[in-house]
Amino acid sequence: RQFDVLNSALEDTLEMQTKVSKFDHLLGWTAAAANHQLHAMLDRGDPDRNRSLFKAVADEWKKIFEANDNESFMSEDLRSFANWRCDYFQQLLKQAKKEYGEHARYTFNFVKKPRPKKAAPAMVLASA
Repeated sequence: RQFDVLNSALEDTLEMQTKVSKFDHLLGWTAAAANHQLHAMLDRGDPDRNRSLFKAVADEWKKIFEANDNESFMSEDLRSFANWRCDYFQQLLKQAKKEYGEHARYTFNFVKKPRPKKAAPAMVLASA
């Protein structure tokens, strides 16, 4: 039942027309999920459905944070608060494996992390 409620709320969020509306609803979704802690869903829910839901929400957060980098539609304070809420939810999901077992292995990758640049291959000098 928790999955259905959260999934419906996410679907409503995805239909929002403005980035500000999506931000508001995603923040509400994330804060509500984190505050409720979803014990029954994390323990007894379908792990594959849960993973797809958490991935969808995290992907939307990535889009929102990236769009804000380009357009600045949220203040730095709001961005910091949203980041803190997402991080809290991420930690809650990481803890689920310890509490409920291997089936409850979840991730919430809500920001794009820059990958280190590959080192240029070393030039091999031909010996004469």
